[in-house]
Amino acid sequence: MTVDVWTYSKVLAEQLRINGVPETKVREIVAQVQEHHFSTGQDPVEAFGHPDEYAHAWQPMRWGFWLSRLLGACLGAVGIWAVIFSLTAGDVGWIQDMRIDGFMLQTVSTFVTLAIVNWSWGIWVRRRRGEALTPPREKQSLTKIDWVVLVASVLLVGGSLWYGIEYVLPPGEFYTQPRWLVLVVGLVLAPGLHFTFPPDQALPGRPRPSLAARLGERLSRFVDRHEGLRRFLDNG
Repeated sequence: MTVDVWTYSKVLAEQLRINGVPETKVREIVAQVQEHHFSTGQDPVEAFGHPDEYAHAWQPMRWGFWLSRLLGACLGAVGIWAVIFSLTAGDVGWIQDMRIDGFMLQTVSTFVTLAIVNWSWGIWVRRRRGEALTPPREKQSLTKIDWVVLVASVLLVGGSLWYGIEYVLPPGEFYTQPRWLVLVVGLVLAPGLHFTFPPDQALPGRPRPSLAARLGERLSRFVDRHEGLRRFLDNG
């Protein structure tokens, strides 16, 4: 089965970004694939292999890099909670201390769970999409295993955080921090939500061959229209 070069390009770009390849390098690699296809007409899968395998050949997934992004997503979730918590505590003055007990910290686990599950499950779905050669932003039906992984992730991560906080901070114990400080910490951490979603930047709407490939195609059409010139070039 011949794979459309645009489908291959979109999937390859997504897999490269998941592996942590810089955006400039991603576009360079995709341009090379497209140029090869337009100049030879060869199926990209036959020429370069499956997109996730070709992306791995360029750069395997760097777990340290992605764990740091996951940590950023978790801190961003904590920041959003802190901002909401501080802004809704209208009965406490800005310089007064806010009481933060175990139950309030357990509500933080809900935000963190959403960040972790969305990130990890997002990687899962994107890897599957790469295996199926489904372009990003196109609908793909979720299988039973996808839903099982999602539910299991929510229960495992959410349950661990919820009961872990209850174990660390038993009922009746609490912390106090000034309301303004909680807001400032939240505003500092909130940008970490940028890392909640795995990278999925769009390439141009339609693939275009390189300038050299376009000039070569036009030259070929020009020569085809002039048989004398073609015979001269063939004899030369």
